[in-house]
Amino acid sequence: MHNEKDIFIYAIVFIVAITVPLIALFNVNSFIAIAIALVGYRLLRPHFFEPRFCIKHVSE
Repeated sequence: MHNEKDIFIYAIVFIVAITVPLIALFNVNSFIAIAIALVGYRLLRPHFFEPRFCIKHVSE
């Protein structure tokens, strides 16, 4: 079982892993790169992160 600190670390690592290449390799504006990473995390969390780490929705 993962606690909230672990989930927060996974989110930060994912966001940094997406943002840095977008800024460094593709010369994307940092604000837009962070927005893309946040939206990507939000879209992938129910399908990728929650099943692998046994994270439950707040409503459950």
